[in-house]
Amino acid sequence: MVRKIMILVLLFTMGNPVIASSPPQQSIVPLSNNGISARFLKGGLCVSTPEISVTVGHFGFEGAIEQVLTLLPSSVTLAFDVYSKLEKKWVDRAKEQGNSIFLTASSFKFIAGNAAGPTSLNLYTQESDIQEWQKYVGDSLKGFLIDRNVCQGTRVFAALASYIKKQNLLLFLSEPGENTQAICSDHPGKCSVGDIVIQLTDAGDLVEHKLEATRLLAEKQGYANLIVFLSNSEMLTALKNWMISLEEKKFNFVSIEKNSTKENRYG
Repeated sequence: MVRKIMILVLLFTMGNPVIASSPPQQSIVPLSNNGISARFLKGGLCVSTPEISVTVGHFGFEGAIEQVLTLLPSSVTLAFDVYSKLEKKWVDRAKEQGNSIFLTASSFKFIAGNAAGPTSLNLYTQESDIQEWQKYVGDSLKGFLIDRNVCQGTRVFAALASYIKKQNLLLFLSEPGENTQAICSDHPGKCSVGDIVIQLTDAGDLVEHKLEATRLLAEKQGYANLIVFLSNSEMLTALKNWMISLEEKKFNFVSIEKNSTKENRYG
C-alpha cells in the first residue's frame, strides 16, 4: 500500500514539475511621445557617471548670446543659424572659453534661385554657399546641426553632407528620421543625433518634462544629446538651473564631439 502511494506521488510530481521562481523581467518603458524622440529605455539599468551634451541653437531674445556665454558652462555647444549676423566677438569669446561652434541649417522652402530670407535655404545650395557661411566662423567651426525638416533627399542636404565629409566636420542631425542609419553609416565616427529637442514653441511644463526625460535617458543609457532652440530668457533660466542641479548629482556635461564617439546607434 505504501509502495503504491509512493508511485502515485512520483507520477503526480513528474506530470506537474515545480516551476523555479525567476526574477521579474525588466520592462521597456517608452518616453512620452510628446515631441520627444521615440527611444525606448530598458528598466533596471543605472549608470554611475552619466554624460549629457547640450547644444543651444536659435538665440531668440535680446542679449541671449551674452547670457548663454555667461551663465552656461563651456561644455555647451553654440549652433548659429547660417543666416544669422554672427559677430566676430562672439566667436572669439566662445573659442576662448572652450565652447564648440556649429552652424545650423534650418528648415527651408522649395524655391528657385537665391535664398528668399533668413528662414529659407537655397534649393540649389553649392559648396561656395557653404564656404560663405563658414567665413564668419573660420577654423573654429566643428560641424553643422541640420534640422530634421531639412529634406534629406534634396540637393541642399547632399551639398551639406558632401562638404561636411570633405572638411572632416561633425554631422549633427537634430532628431532621428527614416534615413538616419544610412546617413550616419556614411559618416563613421563623425555623426551624432539629438535625443531630445526643446523647440521654440515649448514652454513651462513641457520644457521641464523634456529636461527630466533627458536626465532619465542619460541615467539609463549612459549619455544623452539635448538640443535647445532658445526662444526666451525663461527657457534659459530653466536650462541653467537644471544643469546646476545635475552637476550636484554627479552628471557630467560634455561637448557633442565627445558623445559622437559613443556607440553608434544608427550606423
